[in-house]
Amino acid sequence: MTFIELMQRLEQMLGYHQWPVDPDARELRDVFDNSPVNGELAIRIMRELYKGNHCQKLDDAVTLEQCDQTLIPIRLKLVRSQTTDIDAYQFMEQMCHAVHKAWMKNHNIDKNKSNNEVETAEIVSLKPTKQYR
Repeated sequence: MTFIELMQRLEQMLGYHQWPVDPDARELRDVFDNSPVNGELAIRIMRELYKGNHCQKLDDAVTLEQCDQTLIPIRLKLVRSQTTDIDAYQFMEQMCHAVHKAWMKNHNIDKNKSNNEVETAEIVSLKPTKQYR
């Protein structure tokens, strides 16, 4: 997955108000189309994900492991701070969850590309039960 793909998936999961990605962005400074609700924190996370994955352009690949390594110190600082706002804390929790969900979605897409079979519902037989009257 590329950096910009990750940003777009995070926007889908978190919502435009929290992660407003400009689909026409060409540089890091243009990634956010607008000001996110948790502005400073969101911008910091976005920049740290870029830097932590050693990106030089928006189309560079990112990994879940590097994203985790980047988010852990940011999250720990928020959790340990006596002055962390509850909204910032909840945003950080949603962000961590969304990053992992983005990779799960990516894994499922890759799995479907390699497997052309259509998965259907499976019929499960149930044991008959006694009815008491």
